[in-house]
Amino acid sequence: MEKYRCDVRGTDVEIFKTEKGEFLPYDVVNIEIEELRCEVARLRQALSDIADPFAAWQRNLKQGEQLNSVMCVVLANEPETYKRRAREALSA
Repeated sequence: MEKYRCDVRGTDVEIFKTEKGEFLPYDVVNIEIEELRCEVARLRQALSDIADPFAAWQRNLKQGEQLNSVMCVVLANEPETYKRRAREALSA
C-alpha cells in the first residue's frame, strides 16, 4: 500500500491507497493490520497444536484433570485428529 498525506478540513491526515485503488484512513488500515496480526497468532498457535498435540491437550486441561496417556497416544496416531484441528483453525 502506498502512504499519502492530505489535508482534511485543515487537519493533516495520513491515508493509504490499496492495491484496488481505494483510499483508506490510517486508523482503518491499522485496525485491519491488527486484525491480521491476531489471525496470524491464532493460526500459528493452531499449527503449534498440530505439531505437538500433547502440549495442546495438557494446556486445555481444567484444574485437577489429568491426561490419559494411552488415549493420547491413540489419538496422536490418528490422522483425523490433525485434520480436525486444521479444519477448526481454518473455520474459526
